[in-house]
Amino acid sequence: MYRKEVLRCYKSLLRTRANVFAGDYEALRITHEKAREAFEKNRDQTNPEEIKKLVKIGWDAKEILQQTVIQAKLNSKGNYEAEIKRHHLDPN
Repeated sequence: MYRKEVLRCYKSLLRTRANVFAGDYEALRITHEKAREAFEKNRDQTNPEEIKKLVKIGWDAKEILQQTVIQAKLNSKGNYEAEIKRHHLDPN
């Protein structure tokens, strides 16, 4: 019943982490493992209310990743540079 929503959330979370950590292969590997572990751990969940709660946690995690994680790279001068994107800005 909730399978489509769970899969949609999982795929969206994976796409978001791919965008957030683009070029950082270690972070990509770790976040993929963590997302998979979290979803696999609850694979056999049958309680509709619990499934709704878990899917909400997944969507919230996606939003937090998208809005709060900023990659900074060390430049040739020894300083870090960060690229602030539109989704990082406060919508208010």
